[in-house]
Amino acid sequence: MLPALVGVAAMLLVTRHGAYLSPDALSYVGTARSLVDGHGYTPPPGSPPIGNFPPLYPLVLAAVGAFGPDPLTAARFVNPIAFGLTIVAVGFLARRMTGSLPLAVVAQLLVLGGVDFLMYHSAALSEPLFLLFGLLALAALARPKPRPLLVALAALLAAAACLTRYLGLAVIVAGILALAARRKWTAAAAFGVLALAPLAGWLAWVRGAEGRTTNRSAVLHGPTVDYFTRGARNASTWLFPQDLAWPWRGSLAAAVVTLIAVVAWRTRATAAGDRRPALVVAAFAAAYLAALVADRSLFDVTGRLDHRFLMPLHAAAIALAVWALRGVDLARSHVARLGLCALVGAQLVTGGLWVSDALGDPSARPGGFTAPAWSSSEAIDQVRALPATRPVYTNEVDALYFHTGRVAMPVPEKRALLTGEPNPAYDTQLAAMADGMRSGGLLVYFTAAPARTVFLPTPSELAGQLRLHQLIRDPVGVVYRMAPT
Repeated sequence: MLPALVGVAAMLLVTRHGAYLSPDALSYVGTARSLVDGHGYTPPPGSPPIGNFPPLYPLVLAAVGAFGPDPLTAARFVNPIAFGLTIVAVGFLARRMTGSLPLAVVAQLLVLGGVDFLMYHSAALSEPLFLLFGLLALAALARPKPRPLLVALAALLAAAACLTRYLGLAVIVAGILALAARRKWTAAAAFGVLALAPLAGWLAWVRGAEGRTTNRSAVLHGPTVDYFTRGARNASTWLFPQDLAWPWRGSLAAAVVTLIAVVAWRTRATAAGDRRPALVVAAFAAAYLAALVADRSLFDVTGRLDHRFLMPLHAAAIALAVWALRGVDLARSHVARLGLCALVGAQLVTGGLWVSDALGDPSARPGGFTAPAWSSSEAIDQVRALPATRPVYTNEVDALYFHTGRVAMPVPEKRALLTGEPNPAYDTQLAAMADGMRSGGLLVYFTAAPARTVFLPTPSELAGQLRLHQLIRDPVGVVYRMAPT
């Protein structure tokens, strides 16, 4: 339990000024606030339609918020607690896969020191809850002889993972394959139906509310080699710090993986235990990666194998790595003990340095939209002081609404955010924006939130096309108005 308690304490320290708030987090928190305020399940202005994200995480924040705390404050406690429970779940899964308490502790410490785990459990995002539900479902399915009640519990946990992130479908696929591999055909069918039923009900409700189940259109744009190369670079940080140059980091990571594979092969004859729990985890990892690639290929050109989306694969890799080492006699092998101690020690040091940096960095990046730079922004103060009749345009409608309560209009997209296709109405929308700027409107372009700007015109483009001049510049953004004729 000690690693779990340390993890919770570290996250509470890092989020002492508020959980990290990204554009997706704005949607979760804003939707939860709408529920608490009695406005129904409604996303805040500037966020995607309700079907873009599953509902469970906003519902959890709203449930806590019903007792008084703001949903953003609730996120600051929900995700750190989820981190502690995830550390416990990884240890439980590793113990079930290996039968070794020392290896289970190693797995827990690797999660505790993982920078990606620390980063996203300090954010108001749904990944922590998704990872926890997924790991618990896999742990329930990892029993040698899953009983009907345990299968039902695993199905409910898989359903919860799906209602937290749609990629929870990978947990359902892994469960069905695991049960089918044991010739538990009835159990596999029942698991699939029970796990998918809540998701089907949610999508039916979304279709009734919005007339469609999703805001995404299928446009084929398969992943490039760079997509997988970047994924490999990010995955290599599971073993070595990002500050280490990529060629060295990649080579050393490949060497460690090869060493684990060789040790696993050489000790396979002495490795005890059932292999099927490892197959459950491997099936989840394969299904999850396939779902990421399929989403990138069909629905979201911005999809990437970054640390956030790779985090569940990191947890699966830790579980599979300790399973591969289960045949090593740690009591007799000094080399194995030293190697594991060095690996765990390096991870804990790296994680400790990340926590230290997060505690001491006051810039806009570590806290996202909750960073002090946003709350003291002159650009945002300028918008607060405007009369309600003055139109405001911005590249971050949701962020501006979060800080001011004002509903702004979006800067026209040159290309669609999800498909990357050119916007045929761009010139018309730009002309409408020009009319609004002539009537005294302002443009607030947030430079500290660059995630979406690749699909938008740059500030210099807009300044040239609309004859804008700068009023205010601060660490988070710039305010423009149209120059007098």
